[in-house]
Amino acid sequence: MLMKNRVRSVFHVLVQFASIIYLLFNVNIPDNLYLKVTLLSGIALGLWSIWEMRHSDLSIFPDPGKNIQLIIRGPYKYIRHPMYLALFVVLVPLVIFSFSWINLVVLVVFSINQVLKLFFEEKLIQQALPGYAAYMTKSWRLIPLLF
Repeated sequence: MLMKNRVRSVFHVLVQFASIIYLLFNVNIPDNLYLKVTLLSGIALGLWSIWEMRHSDLSIFPDPGKNIQLIIRGPYKYIRHPMYLALFVVLVPLVIFSFSWINLVVLVVFSINQVLKLFFEEKLIQQALPGYAAYMTKSWRLIPLLF
């Protein structure tokens, strides 16, 4: 079971990074104030999320570390996966403002992968961290008021 989880974790991370790299190298960033504000907002959310996790076992893999801690401050007070949200806040507008069918397909693959990854991550965290189930009832998974 452990090996199966590890393979699944690596797969999710590979798809995530391949999608991000493809999109970042295949979009044009137009000179648009709204796009720039959105991109900066996504980057700021991502950096804030990383900052709040600085004393925890931060990893790109969904597997919880040995010293896992429940973080419920900053964006984690409201959203369980703010780093994932930050990626969407950056990538979705990039694809919209630099639309092509292949970019859209890559974004859809990325989105499906991220949702599957966060469900997998939550399952693993619930097994490793007893207080996580209660936290799940008080926070949104990814998008406040929606999901």
